[in-house]
Amino acid sequence: MIFVVILLWTLSAIVLVYGRKEESNRWLGALTFLTGCGALAVVLEEYGIQVVNTYIGVGNTNNYVMYSLIGFSSSLSHHFAPYALLMYGINNTLIFQKRFKRWKNKLKIVLLIPPIMMYMLFPFMGGYNPSFKILTIWVAPYVIMANLLLFLTFIITPSPVEKQQKLFNCLIVSPITLYALYSNFILRIFNNHEAWRFHRWFVILQFTLFIIFSARHGALGVKIKFEKHQLERTRRSISSGTAIISHTIKNEIGKISMGAESIRLYCNEPNEHINTSLEIINDSTNHLYAMISRINVQMSDIILDKSYNNVKDIVDTAINMVGCSIKKKSITVETNYYEADVVWCDEIHIREVLINILKNAIEAMEQNGQIKITLCKGKRGISLSISDNGKGIPKENLEKVLDPFFTTKKLTLNFGLGLSYCYNVMERHGGRLELISEVGVGTTVLLHFSTKRKLWNLFN
Repeated sequence: MIFVVILLWTLSAIVLVYGRKEESNRWLGALTFLTGCGALAVVLEEYGIQVVNTYIGVGNTNNYVMYSLIGFSSSLSHHFAPYALLMYGINNTLIFQKRFKRWKNKLKIVLLIPPIMMYMLFPFMGGYNPSFKILTIWVAPYVIMANLLLFLTFIITPSPVEKQQKLFNCLIVSPITLYALYSNFILRIFNNHEAWRFHRWFVILQFTLFIIFSARHGALGVKIKFEKHQLERTRRSISSGTAIISHTIKNEIGKISMGAESIRLYCNEPNEHINTSLEIINDSTNHLYAMISRINVQMSDIILDKSYNNVKDIVDTAINMVGCSIKKKSITVETNYYEADVVWCDEIHIREVLINILKNAIEAMEQNGQIKITLCKGKRGISLSISDNGKGIPKENLEKVLDPFFTTKKLTLNFGLGLSYCYNVMERHGGRLELISEVGVGTTVLLHFSTKRKLWNLFN
């Protein structure tokens, strides 16, 4: 059990060090520390009393002090660990973060009443001998409600990245807390006082899963690899900046649309080039109107309106919409569609992703450049690659280009939001975006659309 105490308190320290800024993580750190206090009580009872009797001497005072210390450690675990677990569930769920935020402080006080009352009914001085029937009456609802909140948060979380982390939280927290409720409280009502000894295996499994999940993906508020988590958080800051300029953009789009229509009406002689340009302007303004209206619905997140769409058709439309820029630089676009297929996606957002990527490629190339677009279907999904032979991205900037507001285009009105937006759209679709670049050779952007629904996407 000494090893269990070390593991639990180590886990508590890691969570508090890496995630102390978030209240839910502080409650989680408290939960693991308090659970460790219960294991410490077992260590003191099985080994501590024997050590004191051997080296200090047998005496009523020594035994009273030791049993009081054991009772205090045990009561911390039995009384306050369920409270900390429920507070973790409340602070971790999106419901209390958005709708019932003002109730959280009141709940802290109200839910603290049962643990405090237990000290009045069952004092720990000289030993701890509570009624597990009374304990279970309030501990069971606390533990069950906390786990229900964790699972509910997993269901309603919209972002695939965060949804994955919520799933890992459930896998780590729920099994050990539900087993603790069963073995530490329910079974003790029926005088079974030995089932808790299997806790050590749950703790070892919990710690192992925590290390694996936090290292690879992020779990329990700790992410040893910060890239995706940082992008997911900073994505929210993009929307606040977009809100400021969306109204102005909408007004300017209206002017462009009216101007294009006036040119069409007052042009005396039909001209193929003018008509083509006007069609491109019309398509672009319609697309921008659709984007602005989607943004205005809810600025706090990227809202998807999914349907089955042919990826080839979306690519062709995106190419057509940047046609003027392509012609201006005499860029050659080579398309290779191998086993093109439909995907369940938001056509407007995916089209905007492709337009952003194509614009970046065009800006990176000189005259007579080349863009190669390859679409193929594999076992795990559909892959789309967009390659250019432009100047490439320096190695020191390659890890930063997905960060919101990062840009090297200092003399333009570029806000550095394009690739960050593209990344987040692909994440929201359960896919991924990858960048491969070499200075002087060019850049390849890989878009992967998964055709298999992941567990955390089943509720999207």
